[in-house]
Amino acid sequence: MKKIDWSILLGLLMIVSLSAQETKKEKQQTDFKPKNIIKIHPIDALGGAIGIGYERVIKPKTSLEIELFQDFSKRRFDSKMSERSYNLFVETDIRRYLSKRKKAPKGFFMGGGILTVYNNFNALKENNMIIKGAEELWVGIAAKTGYQWVFKKALKGFTAETNASLDYRTRLGAFDRSTKNEIGLLLRFTIGYTW
Repeated sequence: MKKIDWSILLGLLMIVSLSAQETKKEKQQTDFKPKNIIKIHPIDALGGAIGIGYERVIKPKTSLEIELFQDFSKRRFDSKMSERSYNLFVETDIRRYLSKRKKAPKGFFMGGGILTVYNNFNALKENNMIIKGAEELWVGIAAKTGYQWVFKKALKGFTAETNASLDYRTRLGAFDRSTKNEIGLLLRFTIGYTW
């Protein structure tokens, strides 16, 4: 009789142990906590720019992001002259996620950072003059706000983000142009993958 009681007790303990392990695995699968996101900018791609971003969660409500854009554009001045330019844009910012029930990188966020813009013009029209072989470097600061979705079920690991950025730029050591400082508003949409 004692052998049967001990066997039943041992069997019940094994069932409870296996059940606890399964519950732990299920919880780990539902508690998907991404730390890295790689992003692309599909709307900018339609305009001829290549945009890529990387975001890394550094604290439960804070992340660090870097974005890189490259653009080749050509504008026509008249039938004989056109402007070709090469533009490189780099922005780094820190984000704070504001949602009470969500952790980074999900939900509403606000952030700020620094940016650099390099322009190389094959030909540039300024004040009715054509300037050939011009370069300029801009530096500035940006403030950003937006919302980021991280999908868990059917599109597990994919992200979508929309944001608005207000930036202030100043030109460093370039040729004389009519403006030295600029304030700009950028609206962006990204899609990405997180892990």
